[in-house]
Amino acid sequence: MVNEPTEVKLKVTDVFEKLAVPYLIGGSLASTLYGMVRTTQDSDIIAEMRPKHIQRFAASLQNEFYIDEELKTRSGELDLDYLHKWANELRVSDLLERALKQGGT
Repeated sequence: MVNEPTEVKLKVTDVFEKLAVPYLIGGSLASTLYGMVRTTQDSDIIAEMRPKHIQRFAASLQNEFYIDEELKTRSGELDLDYLHKWANELRVSDLLERALKQGGT
């Protein structure tokens, strides 16, 4: 198993590239490359995964990482009041509603 954050990011994004899954990278890696140096070594990867991608994604990484076979989601645990409060505050309610609708929430 790889431990280096950059290697992990490269392995995961390589799978996204092969599956044609759009993604973006945030966290300290992105901050260091495009902004301000941070001492943490994390990468936040946001991907537009679809159900059709999940099995191939998990199969591609199962030899490198622990993969939970059920790949559970937490959509039933969303604090919708909190999300609506901040969506209103940040003036992105339309985006939240679209995301909730697309997610079936």
